[in-house]
Amino acid sequence: MRLSDIARTLGVDRHTIENAMRSRRKMTFREYRRRHLLQAAQEMLAQPHLSVKEIGIMLGYNSAASFSRFVQQASGKSPSQLRDAEAPAANPGRPKTDSP
Repeated sequence: MRLSDIARTLGVDRHTIENAMRSRRKMTFREYRRRHLLQAAQEMLAQPHLSVKEIGIMLGYNSAASFSRFVQQASGKSPSQLRDAEAPAANPGRPKTDSP
């Protein structure tokens, strides 16, 4: 969702929302959205039955490549690296294997 869409829905100027975000959250709307999307991506990547492409589409990306680029830029890791890092946390007590 874009900031302009939110502002229009609320009937306020987008700068009003930006200023409120900066004063209350100490970050811009764009930074907040990016963190929120990355957190959602990390949670979804912990679900082995969801493909990277499916996750990307669910989060509003048009392709697995654009979603992967976002994850790489936001976290410094590829989606598969994040998935590997999340796997033990998602399945405690289950040993990590190399097989799918």
